[in-house]
Amino acid sequence: MSTALLIALVIVAAAACPCYMWQQQRRGRRAGCCPPSRRNAETTGDLDALGARQEELGRQITLAREQVAAEAHPAPPR
Repeated sequence: MSTALLIALVIVAAAACPCYMWQQQRRGRRAGCCPPSRRNAETTGDLDALGARQEELGRQITLAREQVAAEAHPAPPR
């Protein structure tokens, strides 16, 4: 009984998004249950900002890794 209920639940959950897309006539477009964000990342300004943010995050990651390495292997006292 519980196995049949679980299988039915999985089938209903798997059919929910396609059924919603069919109801909203969204065939061939992005999923209706997962709408895209409002930001448009195709503009040059957004791409430049994303590139700058990526570089900044890369620097922060490098600094964090250096700190972890320094804490893991401290320099011997003189």
